[in-house]
Amino acid sequence: MKDKLYDIHNEIRTPSGNEYDPAIASSIRRRYGFTIQGNQLTVTAQYTVDGMRYKVNSIFDLLNTPSSDEGLKRLMVDEANKAS
Repeated sequence: MKDKLYDIHNEIRTPSGNEYDPAIASSIRRRYGFTIQGNQLTVTAQYTVDGMRYKVNSIFDLLNTPSSDEGLKRLMVDEANKAS
């Protein structure tokens, strides 16, 4: 079963040069889609930058997520490795 949770849309207009000119701007559009299929969450990000389209899929396993204790342990090990 494939469930589509919701879409998020936003648009950002940014200046394309060193000085801001409202007549000349780059357009960045982002659209996010979230779907659950089986035990996987898929986040689809669609970007449109100056007419070029990009699509990025991120897939997360909902069953094999680390617990908060495991995450804290990993962070402590990482910090100990950085200090040594």
